[in-house]
Amino acid sequence: MNIIFKNNLFRGAATLCILQQVFVGLSTFIIGSAGAALADPSRVLLLLGAFFGSSAMAYVVGTSYQWLGVRLANDLWKTYTIGLLGELGSDMGYASPANKNLTNTWLTGEAQSTLEYTATFALDFLSISCNVLFTLVAFLAILGPLITSAIVLALISSFCLLIVARRAIKSAGSEIQGAKMAALMSVQFLWDQIFFGNSKTRSTPMQRNEVLMLSYFKQAERYRLLEQGVSCLPIFFSMAVLYAAVAHQVHSGAIVLAALVAVLPRTLQLFQNVHTMTTYSSQFLLLKSKLSNLKLFSKRLDRRQAGEHVQKAEISILDMATETDIPLDELVAQVASKSRLKPGRLRLTGRNGVGKSSFLRDLKALMPQAVLVGPEIHLLPIELKGSTGQIQKQTLMAMMEQNIEVLLVDEWDANLDQANMESVDEQLQAFAKNGLVIEVRHSRLELIRRDGE
Repeated sequence: MNIIFKNNLFRGAATLCILQQVFVGLSTFIIGSAGAALADPSRVLLLLGAFFGSSAMAYVVGTSYQWLGVRLANDLWKTYTIGLLGELGSDMGYASPANKNLTNTWLTGEAQSTLEYTATFALDFLSISCNVLFTLVAFLAILGPLITSAIVLALISSFCLLIVARRAIKSAGSEIQGAKMAALMSVQFLWDQIFFGNSKTRSTPMQRNEVLMLSYFKQAERYRLLEQGVSCLPIFFSMAVLYAAVAHQVHSGAIVLAALVAVLPRTLQLFQNVHTMTTYSSQFLLLKSKLSNLKLFSKRLDRRQAGEHVQKAEISILDMATETDIPLDELVAQVASKSRLKPGRLRLTGRNGVGKSSFLRDLKALMPQAVLVGPEIHLLPIELKGSTGQIQKQTLMAMMEQNIEVLLVDEWDANLDQANMESVDEQLQAFAKNGLVIEVRHSRLELIRRDGE
């Protein structure tokens, strides 16, 4: 929960939230005092004016903290997104298409909704807690300790029951989040099936999606039943105790009936708030589990170690200017030494599957200022239109126009016709006069060249 407690927006909103509940508690005390002063109409009118004034201030302050709450939710999501992407971006081992899809789904789905709920939850829980506290103080002043003790009993019994159910609630939280993520990922997989598959190919994925969604729904419903049971049972018990306390006070003449009637609606509202407070207490355990999952998200991703899937003996580096081979280890040593690499054009060659693309990513990890362009890598705005090959070409053109010293290019010719390949080839050749190009070319180009010869 430190992600929210250390946020200045939360502190400002929390201050306004507490102030709002001070006015609400004050209005309860005032209306109870008005009920006790029914014999003096002028005093009642004065107190009613103070009641409406206090209530108005509560609404004004409440509007302000709700506005800050929206800003808080946005700031939490922004901070988490930047932090997670910064963590992942510092390690090329995470740079896989699968991790990209999973992280995108996580950030725009579970993470966004969890952090938005965290902001709302924290302020609402604080508001309800202060409401209960200040209302109890008002009741103590108006109705006396016996009736107030009956209400406090509801709180104590609720939290005792919550402690008993804590383990079940915490376990349910992790299960719900995992089930929801699995359902979201299955929906993402259905996209291509809907557009490019047929009734036979999409039958099994659709069934799997339904199973995952039903699993999530059942777990969410089971948690809600547990939560409501924990919240409601103590309230029923405390209502009976409260009625007995009120009856005793009335028969003994220790309470002014008019004051009791005046604050009775607030008593019912207070019980509702006690119920909500207990519900929020159980949800706090669920939220704590979700926030823990946010913090540990990177541990769920597959991480490729440098050199993994790279068969160095099967890869060659050809210097296009001198048409000589350069040992892989020599290039890696040059890059690792942080020495300035001379301009030129190097091509990685080798059969499919030996790890040429993986080796390019290893080089990128050693050269943070280099730019890697390749399939499924989108460096231009997402609104860019065109075929895969056209977007790839536009990306290359845009990167070469910038002041880049090293350009890593993975299969840039895979989706281009011969005319466009020749055009891009010329642009790369021109770039290589001042910068270094290290490229992997699609095997189809070699076939075209052989056919031409």
